[in-house]
Amino acid sequence: MKPLVAVARLVRVHAALAGAALTLLGARLTGAALPGRDLLLMALAVAWATAGGNALNDVQDCRIDGVNRRDRPIPAGAIGVKAACGIGAGALLLALLCAAFVSAWCLAI
Repeated sequence: MKPLVAVARLVRVHAALAGAALTLLGARLTGAALPGRDLLLMALAVAWATAGGNALNDVQDCRIDGVNRRDRPIPAGAIGVKAACGIGAGALLLALLCAAFVSAWCLAI
């Protein structure tokens, strides 16, 4: 498995993008008149938080996945546990950074 493909599978890019899209849809449905910059940052915060959470979930589930989901990046040996922790933590930090540039409320959530 190629490294970028392994990372994309670890963070479940499709889920992160879906979270970002649903964030934008939710803002639209509420009728919120937010600046485009804030909408983009909120969508990015959700995407990064989803990616980080998925990576750290796979770290926690690596033994179980070794039995039930051997195709996932950690049990398949495409990404090590330490690297997955770093990817997850980095993504969560990026989510916090994006949220901080929107508002204190966004950061708190």
